[in-house]
Amino acid sequence: MLDFSKLLDGSIIICPNSVKKELVKIKSKDYPTKNIKFFSKEDLQEGFYFSYGLDAISYIHENYQYSYELAEEVLRNLHNISNINDKLSKLCNIYDDLVKNKLLTFNPSFKNIFTNKKVYIYCYPDFDVELENLLKLTNTDCEFISSEADSKYSRVCRSFSDIEQEVYYVMKKIGKLIKRGISLNNIYFYNIPSEYQLILKKQLLNHGIPFEDDSAIYLNETPIFKLYLNLLNEYSFADAYEVLKDDVKYDPFDTLGTLVDLIVDVKEINVSFEQQIELLIYAAKKTKVKKQEYLESIKTVNYDAVLSEEDYVFILGFSLGSYPIIYKDTEFYLDVEKKQLSRNTAILKNKIEEFNLINFIKRTRNLIITFKEKVDKTVYYPSLLIKKLYMKLYSIQKC
Repeated sequence: MLDFSKLLDGSIIICPNSVKKELVKIKSKDYPTKNIKFFSKEDLQEGFYFSYGLDAISYIHENYQYSYELAEEVLRNLHNISNINDKLSKLCNIYDDLVKNKLLTFNPSFKNIFTNKKVYIYCYPDFDVELENLLKLTNTDCEFISSEADSKYSRVCRSFSDIEQEVYYVMKKIGKLIKRGISLNNIYFYNIPSEYQLILKKQLLNHGIPFEDDSAIYLNETPIFKLYLNLLNEYSFADAYEVLKDDVKYDPFDTLGTLVDLIVDVKEINVSFEQQIELLIYAAKKTKVKKQEYLESIKTVNYDAVLSEEDYVFILGFSLGSYPIIYKDTEFYLDVEKKQLSRNTAILKNKIEEFNLINFIKRTRNLIITFKEKVDKTVYYPSLLIKKLYMKLYSIQKC
């Protein structure tokens, strides 16, 4: 864990968002008088380059005939580009067009935050090219604080013939932890692979175990939003919302509040009523609403989770292609373009992914790793990290 006592007062910490959240809690509790600011890689990107809103997405959609999804993907990839081929030339023109129409938000004073400040980087690898370029823009002294753990825990991966046996074993282990008095708040799943989502949630529900996964509920999925869309067939945005408020009697997660913020944003965009509705529907697909929270529940974590020695983590389906995730050269920019633009290539992203996962495995004390050989007719193969980390692979015939 990061030692705040060794950090200079007035310094800045660059770390992933989930780590930032936990470090802010620790700092507020144990070092309330220490002046430290926190930023993520995404914060740096917005601060040094630009941010955008629905108006920019709408403009690209209307003027370049891109879908809303593609328009936003274009916006996400306009940072720090140069005119090196026909595709980049077109993107540079779009960027200039957006700037001309004042549809991008710049923060020229952002760089001043780093003047004469000590910058610490935590939980990011020092070979992340994109982060390296952002740190250069701070024009200050940057120091990587190693979050890499020593391999002090021996690891075992238990193999099962099928997914049912694997999940059954995991449920038994969770039951034993609960009987020992371990709180559900100290039990986690690491990035649950898609093939486990249904069977695992069903088993947890059958055993009455509350579970808060990291899958979001989006506004467009809610009954309240669907009712609002129906009302727009007869009413204006404002009138439909007033009727909606009268109809909704139960709104524990403040869906109405989330909706009204989105309505305000959409109404500010100067397009037709029908186009505003289209934009509202698109934005609702991207807008999360609050979910039910429990006093005690099992949760999911990622590589950057800040855990204690009392926490237990289950990694299910420790198979090739899932641990670590494999990126391919099929993204918006191809690797050859990424090299020219100083961005992380698929090869480098794979290296970062492996680094983060290995580090998590090394530093997590109570880790239960499992693997299934097949799901129906689909055959799975063990992760290469089993050999790389000298894990013992045990085949479990019966649970």
